[in-house]
This record gives sequence, C-alpha cells and structure tokens, in this order.
Amino acid sequence: MSYTEKELQKRIGQLVTEVRVKQGLSRPKLAEKAGIGLRTLHGFEHGETWPQATTLKAICDALGWDTHLIDRALKSGKAPAEISADDLAIDPWANERPRFVSDLTDAELLSELTYRMRLREEEIEQLRKTVNKVTPIRTTREFDESIPHAAHPPLRMETSQYDNLGEDPQS
Repeated sequence: MSYTEKELQKRIGQLVTEVRVKQGLSRPKLAEKAGIGLRTLHGFEHGETWPQATTLKAICDALGWDTHLIDRALKSGKAPAEISADDLAIDPWANERPRFVSDLTDAELLSELTYRMRLREEEIEQLRKTVNKVTPIRTTREFDESIPHAAHPPLRMETSQYDNLGEDPQS
C-alpha cells in the first residue's frame, strides 16, 4: 500500500510530540531549545505544516534526531504507523564506526553490501512497475531505407577511394 508524503510527515510530527513529552519538555521549552517559534512547532506537531530545512534541523538537533534519517523515512514507503522515534534517533555509535571500507570487518562489509543491494532491488522493482505500464512504440529493429546513408554504411567502397593505393581490397 502506498502512503502519501503528507501522511508520513504528519506521523513525524506526532513523533515530535511523543519524544518531546518523553524528554519532559513542554512545547515552549522545545521551541526555545530549537530557537524556533511556538506556532511553527505547534503546526509541525499537528501535521498542519512542514518546516523549512533549517527549522527541521533545529528541531532534530534539539530532540537528538538525524535529519537524514527523516528523509530516509519519508522515502522508505513504510506505513506511517511503522515509523518509530527510534528510526529517527541519532546513532550513538555513529562516530565510532569506520570511515573507510578498508576499516570494515568482513561481516560489516557483507552487511553493508546486503543492505545496499536490497535498496537497489527495491528501486529496480519500482522502475519495473513503472515501465510495465508503458507500451513500447517499436519492439524490433528493422532495416529502414528512409534513414540517412550514414546510419547504414555501404557494403562496398567506391574504387575511386583506392585510386592512389593501387588494387581495390574488396574486389
């Protein structure tokens, strides 16, 4: 089942409220901590508006969330109810992870490649669904005399091109 981005954004707004309450922050305190207006935060929490990128980053920083994970959640195609606050929280071990492929263990590399392949397979499946809806105009390639000569090279060179070379190699 497909969900609209608006439904997912509304869910993220609900998660802001849940996490804010868990952290013991009132709406005015979170707005102050993030350096944003109270109305902006209220609109976001109730799914009425989606904040600008800088405002979203300020809210995420105040809650300990990663804005990239919000973007990933919006593009994931998950049902809104499937997105949890844990999906958006900053990974506490992120700075401890290796920065280069050569620093990864075999198990970590295999895990990363498996994850990326799964993402690619999902993208390919989406493309296949889109392509299957389109009817191809021409399925076979045929020789067409109306196409200019350059597209169909001559089978034999003119002998005048070999006048200075001596014998015609094609005769």
